[in-house]
Order: sequence, then C-alpha cells, then structure tokens
Amino acid sequence: MNDYLRKEDRQKIIDCFGKSYYEKLVEHLNIYSSRWKLQDVDFIPSYSMNCVFKCYSEYYGNAVLKIGGSKRAVTAEYHTLREYDGWRLCKVYDADISNGVILEEEIQPGRSLFHGTSRDQRISIFSSLFKDMHIPPQNPGHYPTYKDWVIRSINYISRREDCTDLFPHIEKAQELFSSITEKYARNMLLHGDLHHENILSNHAGEYIIIDPKGVTGDPVFDISRFILNEFNDTFSIDLYLEIEAFISALAKSLHIPCSILKICLYIETTVWLCDELQQGVPIHECSYLIGNILHAKSMLSN
Repeated sequence: MNDYLRKEDRQKIIDCFGKSYYEKLVEHLNIYSSRWKLQDVDFIPSYSMNCVFKCYSEYYGNAVLKIGGSKRAVTAEYHTLREYDGWRLCKVYDADISNGVILEEEIQPGRSLFHGTSRDQRISIFSSLFKDMHIPPQNPGHYPTYKDWVIRSINYISRREDCTDLFPHIEKAQELFSSITEKYARNMLLHGDLHHENILSNHAGEYIIIDPKGVTGDPVFDISRFILNEFNDTFSIDLYLEIEAFISALAKSLHIPCSILKICLYIETTVWLCDELQQGVPIHECSYLIGNILHAKSMLSN
C-alpha cells in the first residue's frame, strides 16, 4: 500500500470525516492510482466535502484527483465539465461516479484571480470569461436547477423553529426570484460557484475555470459569488460604498442593470445561509452570513 498521506493529514481526515471514511479513502487511492497510472500523488489540505490530490497520470499528464464527493455532486461536476469540453473550464479526464471519484486537468501554475490583479482588472477578466460563456445543457436531468436551490432553502428554513427571524428574508428572496425570472428565464448550464478561487491562470496567461457545481438557470444567477468573494465573503458597513461601487462597475462591464445584480446578490446570500444550516453548521456560527443578508437587503433600495 502506498502512503499518500502524512501522519497529521491522516488524523485530520479521521477527525473530520471518521475512520471508515479514511479507510475507504485509502482503498480508493490505491485503486485509482493503479487504474489511471498516477504518480507523485500529493494531498491538498482542504477537508471540505471531498479530499483533493495533485498528481501526475501516465495517461493524461498533470491532474487533480478528487475522492469522496456525493454521487449527486460528482455527477453534476463531471457532466458539466464534459459538456463544456474545455471551453472556459478545465478538462475532465475520467471518473467513477458511483464511488465519488473524478480525475480532472490541473491548471498550472494555478494562481487565483486575486493574484497580482487590481479590482478593475478582476472585473475585466471576469466579464471577458462570463460573456458568451454559458451553454444550454445537453442533459438537464443531470443537474439541479437554481429554482430547486431556492425552493429547497425555503422548505428547510420553514421547518426550523430556531430560524423564525429568517422567515421574512426567505419569503422576500422567493418573491424577488419569482419576479426576476419573468425576464431572466434562460435555461443554461451554470457553474454555480463562480468566484476568484475557482478562476486560475495557466502558463499561457489564460484564465481557466475549475470546480463547477453544475446547476441550470439564467446566467444572471452565476455572478453573485464573484461579488461576495471580492470582499472575502463578508460584507460590513465600513465597506458599503466600496461594495456599491464594485457592483456598479461590474454591472456596467456586463451590461446588466445594477438593480438586477443586487437582487441576485440578496437571493444568493439567503440561499447560501440555508445551505450552511442544512449541512449542519450551527446557526450561531453563521452570524457573518446573516450579516451578508442584511447588507444585501439594505442595497436593494439604492
């Protein structure tokens, strides 16, 4: 058995996911390293929903190996990358969806959009990637819809007795979503988490997008994560004018009304909080997400 993990990483994985998860991870590392002829397998500490490794494949070259994702998440990511087929997004090499394993292209040097860029440059780069990026899904059944995300959030929060203060925001988000989709109603294949850390530079100086969630809806709903990430996912009163100026500049660059971006931002902040709560994060640890909702709401009237 190859030892792909340092002792401290092994213990952190066990602490985060449990011993049975770790044992299955080691089993899969050996299986897929043999199947895809992987060398130089190096763990990337993240401890999120899956475990990620950089590696070299004799078949494909430099690659990223992801293990442990849910079947639903891996299905959406794999088919999104297959459908884009290298257009704006990284390539996918192979996968075993039933085991939550996927092998993708590694972008080198892989510096995020934050690296060495000004705010104006980031807006320009994002806009150039975003324009004409989205494609119609060939197999819509592989993906959730953005509407599903909104409805799921509403249904979940409505059942929680400790979240009654959030009910007005959920209802407002639903109302705004219904209103905005009367005009923004295209059914395209969205990234679902399109922000700076998922936009990486390659050796040619091009920017390539990684880690799609895979969701269908209007492209206007693929912008808010970029706005949030520009401010480290945390809005605050002292940044109010900066955020307003950023949204205004982005709206101008994308030729989308500023008011529409603000509505999408309010919806996204609400859905994001609900996602965290559904994943078991205690509500007292979500104060910054609740703050984001309140700040996003305050911008709706401006």
